[in-house]
This record gives sequence, structure tokens and C-alpha cells, in this order.
Amino acid sequence: MKDADSYPNISSVENYIPSVKKLIPDQDVNESILTKILAAMETLILENKELKNKVCKLELSIVDLKESMFNKKTFAQAVADGISHPKSQASIKIATANASTDELRKSSVIFRQHNSNPESNDMDFALKASSECCVSPPLSVFRIPAKQDAPPLI
Repeated sequence: MKDADSYPNISSVENYIPSVKKLIPDQDVNESILTKILAAMETLILENKELKNKVCKLELSIVDLKESMFNKKTFAQAVADGISHPKSQASIKIATANASTDELRKSSVIFRQHNSNPESNDMDFALKASSECCVSPPLSVFRIPAKQDAPPLI
């Protein structure tokens, strides 16, 4: 425990000693212990007051933050405002039309560790794979020999 000298406002604590002694039935209470107890209580009261002030400031800050949140747009609101302009709508229509048309690209298909017999037609399998993946049909097909520890690759 700290000495009585290290606590703040010891002089004000000493003013309480006679009234506190009257409340204690045992008259053999040591004044130095009583001073330390009262000083500790005063310290707790001061710290509690500081905490209350900090909590009040935090509450005010939270209120300010909540008020400022209502003034800001969300990402969805900003996008909706941008889409509502006629120029944006025209470019979105063009982008949608371009996305729905097939883009033909040169492509090749590589099969690694494919367990089909060599007699089967690799191009047929590549065409099936490309149609399932909704990509343009391949121009060429390559077969890589199987390795025991490698995963299959299409």
C-alpha cells in the first residue's frame, strides 16, 4: 500500500478523521491506517470522477459519429446515383450487349493425366470441355504424359 504522503489532498483527508473515528465502535484505531484508508477512498473518488468525465466525452463523440453517418452515402447509394444518369445507362447497355456476344479467341487445350485411351479423339473431348465452360472452341489439343504425383489438369 502507498504511504499517506503519496496520496493527493491529504490535508482534506485529515479533516475527516475525527468524524470517521466517531463512527467506529473500536476506539483503538490507528490514525495512520485510517489516514491511508481515507486517502485511498479519496483517490478512488477522484478516479471515478475522471472516468465519468471520459465516459461523457465518449458518449458525445458517439452521438457526433452517428450524426455524421447519416450525411454520408453508402457505396450502393453512390453507384445508384451514377447509374441513374442517361450517359451511364447507355454505356451499361453497350457493355451488356458486348458481354452477351461470344468473343472468339485463339485457344488450345492441354490434357495432363487424362485417363482416356489414345484411340479416342482428343478434339471431341476438348470441344465438349470448351462448350461446358462456355469458352470458344480450341484450335489445337496437346496431351502431356501422366506423372504420378501431379494433379489432373484440363
